[in-house]
Amino acid sequence: FSVPPGIYRSKALARVGKLVPLNKILTETDSPWQGVTAGERNEPINVTYTIAKLAELNQVSKEDIADRIAKNYIEIFGKS
Repeated sequence: FSVPPGIYRSKALARVGKLVPLNKILTETDSPWQGVTAGERNEPINVTYTIAKLAELNQVSKEDIADRIAKNYIEIFGKS
């Protein structure tokens, strides 16, 4: 499941971010309509907001979330 920065403002995405196992999550960086603030274009740098929100929801550190997402990416796409 790919989580966009819209998780910051969407209760439905926040529920998903808490329910989906962390080993099944990636972050979304190219969803222009799913930015942190409604009406503002999303940019890849906003992935930091997604990581922060996932860490908050799952009560783990931002570093743990970032590491888990990196591992998930490698498991799916291999090392680049």
